Amino acid sequence: MQVLLADQLGPHFARDSKLILPEVLSQFSKRKYHRKKAHLILSALRHRALDKGVERIELDSYGELSLPQAKIIHPTSRDFLAWAKKSQFEILNSVGFASSSEDWAAWLSSRGNKRLLLEDFYRAQRQRHSILMGGGEPSGGQWNFDDENRLPVPKNGLKTPEPY
Repeated sequence: MQVLLADQLGPHFARDSKLILPEVLSQFSKRKYHRKKAHLILSALRHRALDKGVERIELDSYGELSLPQAKIIHPTSRDFLAWAKKSQFEILNSVGFASSSEDWAAWLSSRGNKRLLLEDFYRAQRQRHSILMGGGEPSGGQWNFDDENRLPVPKNGLKTPEPY
């Protein structure tokens, strides 16, 4: 049995034939959501629950979920990861990322006292996975084109609406 989270609804996240999909409405009161986004999330959850082998359960909080020996794909937030560990789920490797948290930890430890820039990690991942690489060099002759893609902020501002 595997627990799916709201950001794990795609078919590639299903690793078990029996899937539990918790719907926890209290999550929407923890932070402000645009009404359309909240509807989209609920719609996605409820549509995924219509698939064969998926059981949607309504809960007031994730703390109510007690499923001994259940599996869960590695959650994307620290809070959910802590909850999954506390709940004694078997935590499966994430399928939503090209690298694991172990890859990240290994890269961090290999850096020693060197600077920690995410761009350097991306370069290492491109080399490891042979993505946009040609003969050990980056395709196009350079690692990124940030300088060409960054324009200064317009003099009269971005004209973004005030937050609600």
